[in-house]
Amino acid sequence: MMLSKTRMIPARAKVTLAILAFFWASSSFGEVIVFRNGSQLEVESYEVKSNLVVFTTTEGKVRSVSLILVDLEVTGQKNLAGVSLASTGSGESSKNEPLSIDKATKVQELLESSAVKNLLYQLPTLMAAGMAQAEQLMLGNRMEVDERLRRALERNCQPKQVYEAVLADFSEQAEDTRLNSALAWLRSPLSRRMIELERSAKTPEGLRLLLGYANGLDEMPPARRLEKLQRLDEVIGLTEARVELRMQILRAVFEGFNQTVPHDRRISEEEMNKAIQKAQAQMRASLKNSSLVSLLFTYRSSSDTEIGNYLAHWESDEGLWLSRSSRDALHAGVVQGLAISLQSLRQQAIKMRN
Repeated sequence: MMLSKTRMIPARAKVTLAILAFFWASSSFGEVIVFRNGSQLEVESYEVKSNLVVFTTTEGKVRSVSLILVDLEVTGQKNLAGVSLASTGSGESSKNEPLSIDKATKVQELLESSAVKNLLYQLPTLMAAGMAQAEQLMLGNRMEVDERLRRALERNCQPKQVYEAVLADFSEQAEDTRLNSALAWLRSPLSRRMIELERSAKTPEGLRLLLGYANGLDEMPPARRLEKLQRLDEVIGLTEARVELRMQILRAVFEGFNQTVPHDRRISEEEMNKAIQKAQAQMRASLKNSSLVSLLFTYRSSSDTEIGNYLAHWESDEGLWLSRSSRDALHAGVVQGLAISLQSLRQQAIKMRN
């Protein structure tokens, strides 16, 4: 990939990074809200709206608290921590036999070390952003996301549901020899160190430091280091996985919109494809820049040799298999949730006509 000759990060890239960091920090889901003072509250559901966390209590009442009081990162981690193939009916092998606890543990350890878990934390925010983006792209059609569509997407694309589908799909692809080989690599001292840096960068404190780092980054590091990090982005799919998710959501929103409006207001397939292609190109360009800054920050204490060796691991057969398989499983899980949402809308439309 050709590098820009300029040594300065454009101001627009800093704004993009700030927005991206907000998405990372503000995604939320689950059945427990964890507050910054350590207390917890069981809820039916919740979402972030502006500077508030709006939730439905277990008694069905809608309440809200200031966003600053909630530890969203810990909340997200806690609500996904209990998901296990060994304890759900969805975790089955290709022979329809229950997945062994040993294999379930290995699968979850691998997914914890891939980009999948972090992307699942972002799913509610990606959904909201996809709906807003669809309305903006189709402003000429006076498009507004119907409340039925919004509820269907939120109901069927909850991170815990999607994660269970991801676990099941990934497990069907994962042979024991592949699992053991990939785990041996991930458990090496270098991989453990780099993974710990990645986790630290995604904590609330890490995100705060990331913004300060980006604003103070007036000169880019040496080209060789940049090339390695850009290649790492490509191999692990840091940028592409987010682009793919947003495009899946965007198409589902368009298709759902068409099911909730009269024929004369529907978006044609040609209009839909043009809008998605335009959004894809714009998003890929902006996310590549912000992903690079994020990687520079995450591995700022690592030597060029360590980054090179880590990249070599991800470019190995085990690394490429893990990256490809986990992204495929995530794609399948999200597509399944989107398809169920659209199917429920069609069923509602049929009932209304009858």
